Amino acid sequence: MPQDEINGLPYNARGMDFDGFAWEVRPDGKVHLFAKEKEGFHWTLHPGTRSGALDLHETAINPDGTTSHRTLFMIKLEDCERLASELAPVLIPGLLQQFRPLSLRWVRRRRISIVRDPSSTNAELGSVTFKTHKRLRFDVQKLEEAQGRVTAPERILASPDGWFRLMSVRRWGTRWLGVGLKATDRTGEPHLLWARPEDLTAWGEQMQEFMMCTARKYLISQEDYPKYLCSSTVSSSLAEGQ
Repeated sequence: MPQDEINGLPYNARGMDFDGFAWEVRPDGKVHLFAKEKEGFHWTLHPGTRSGALDLHETAINPDGTTSHRTLFMIKLEDCERLASELAPVLIPGLLQQFRPLSLRWVRRRRISIVRDPSSTNAELGSVTFKTHKRLRFDVQKLEEAQGRVTAPERILASPDGWFRLMSVRRWGTRWLGVGLKATDRTGEPHLLWARPEDLTAWGEQMQEFMMCTARKYLISQEDYPKYLCSSTVSSSLAEGQ
């Protein structure tokens, strides 16, 4: 299956198309996000290859038909590296701490069902999607079939690295127990980990304030936007549209 060298998506796709929104990476490196309920309304993330600053701006269609732009944030490229180096030592260990080893004996004893995430690998993603207008869209029937396909515990270790769900299926209903991960280390040894959804949600909420406070230290002030904004980048995003 051919892969896009930039995005790594099946069928050389440049983005994903969902019911309410879509995203697409353009050839010039810009990332566009579209809100389908508002025609012409979208966000553009500029990589900053010319200006030296990464910026996200919002494009909207006004009631009179005119177009308006609003810059949501800007950050120098070198500060992006500093921001990442400050966030990573907290976020990565913190996320890993939410996971614990998964015992297949426990899975069998509790009669827990293992369901692979159909987007874990490009091959799996390609099997449940089709390409339309340079973007991937899920095939609803194939996605439902994949989400209902149970993997035997003894086979999960031999499956490709990726995510899966732990489900408790009983006569009175189905309950989502956790998020699972199969990963292989440098020595070739496979590992199974899992985390409770509520633990991941609580951790994510705790990290939001930390990430926002850290990012604010590096954001460019609105007064300095004109130093980096280029009228040509705004006009080019208009010309591309959706």
